[in-house]
Amino acid sequence: PEMVSDLFRKRMPMKDPLFFAASTVERSPADILAAWEESAKVDVLPPETKARTAFAYTNFGRPGKVVSDTRLADIDTRLIQFANNVRLNIKKTTFARNTVQVSVRVGEGNLDFPETPFGLSSLMSAFSNGGLEKHSIDDMRAMLQGRQVSTRFTSTGTSFGGAYQTVPQDLELQLQVAAAYLTHPGYRPEAERRWRENQVLSWPRLDQNAQTVWSIKGMRALASGDRRYGMDPDDGDAWRSFVELRHYLTPALKSGAIEIAVVGDIDEGQVIALVAKTFGALPKRDPAPTKYKSDKPVIFRQDKTPLVFTHAGEANQALAQVYWPVTDVDPDAQPQEARVLAVLAAVMRLKVVEEIRESLGATYSPSANASLSSLYPGFGYVNAGAEVKPEDVDRVIAALEKIAAELRAGEISDDEFSRALTPALEVLPQNATSNSYWLGLIAQAQTRPDLMERSKLPAVEASLRAVTKADVTAAAQRYLTPGARQEARVIPAVAP
Repeated sequence: PEMVSDLFRKRMPMKDPLFFAASTVERSPADILAAWEESAKVDVLPPETKARTAFAYTNFGRPGKVVSDTRLADIDTRLIQFANNVRLNIKKTTFARNTVQVSVRVGEGNLDFPETPFGLSSLMSAFSNGGLEKHSIDDMRAMLQGRQVSTRFTSTGTSFGGAYQTVPQDLELQLQVAAAYLTHPGYRPEAERRWRENQVLSWPRLDQNAQTVWSIKGMRALASGDRRYGMDPDDGDAWRSFVELRHYLTPALKSGAIEIAVVGDIDEGQVIALVAKTFGALPKRDPAPTKYKSDKPVIFRQDKTPLVFTHAGEANQALAQVYWPVTDVDPDAQPQEARVLAVLAAVMRLKVVEEIRESLGATYSPSANASLSSLYPGFGYVNAGAEVKPEDVDRVIAALEKIAAELRAGEISDDEFSRALTPALEVLPQNATSNSYWLGLIAQAQTRPDLMERSKLPAVEASLRAVTKADVTAAAQRYLTPGARQEARVIPAVAP
């Protein structure tokens, strides 16, 4: 502290300071200076030192017993199952010293929530801020200062929990915090209130730029009005309550399947012991999730009338996009078809950049993507577009449709194909030395081994190298048809 104070005195001498004051009451410079001089006479006392509160949830019961212990030799990963059905996947690496990454997956995530009341998945973003029964979130942040431990516990489409990065000496505390959200969630009303206030405060800003308007209105229109895409203040999700959330979340927290993955600078035996003392000590869990896909499909918009929305942002900003639906590819069940579509999008991206930047002479940053959903099979698409000036919207859409025609005609040069495929191949060796890659690979190694097998580096490389120009052309002919395209524009409400 003394060194910091000395540095402040040297770098910030209080000689001829410049004052800025904002007030609803007019003050003269003399008044401001007098207040400053008076304040300088008051000693600044150090804050009161408070004893750090100990974390209350360290005993979850008798440590769990290991009933299964196997190793996947090809990826040197250890698979553990405890007597209470909790599963643990471990991979020791040397890529990043003193770094540990953890994945905790509980239950079936948003799939555990009913269609009505709508908005529980949104309220889950406030769940961890509700703290624990004995600790508010502010208390937890104070007691975790100086520790690499996260209080995050949220939901995804298929699980509750989170992904965490910590250090070996804090791994036990990270596991304790995550497990405590299962056993003693706080549901404090102030967290619900702050979440609701933030929701309501965001509404006036929903039309402030083209991208935001598209994400909340355009995507909902593409999904035929399905509330799981986009948003609308009239959805009513801002009025969900922790009372409702507790009712629907409690079964998953109490008995939902648990799969944990730990990757990094670790000792396998220590990891097993720590998980045995936390998650392994919990009452019996479901053996595995039973749902990975929604029972209610999302229907891609059937009406091909061009979509037009307006925004209240800058008058020289607009968005031009074209979407082509892909309703028959489930990336989980059809990984090779999904890979072909990804390469198609990469080739399209190259062509779009060249056409818009060079042929149209515009310095825009266009994009092209393939998006396929395993959670909502049947709602997928290939799209291309750019944020442009309003006067260029029609030209850009015409250019995108011209490129789609070229792809249907098989006009893909060897250079374009190579440039589209090479980046995906070049990243594979980097993944081999990435803890994040390994965590994603083994996160569901026991409950969904099929996904793991398809995501192993040799399988991905073989899949990519199997894609041909003929495959890409066939995909373009199947999906990028004139009758299937959906044009979309977001233009300024006030003309420039």
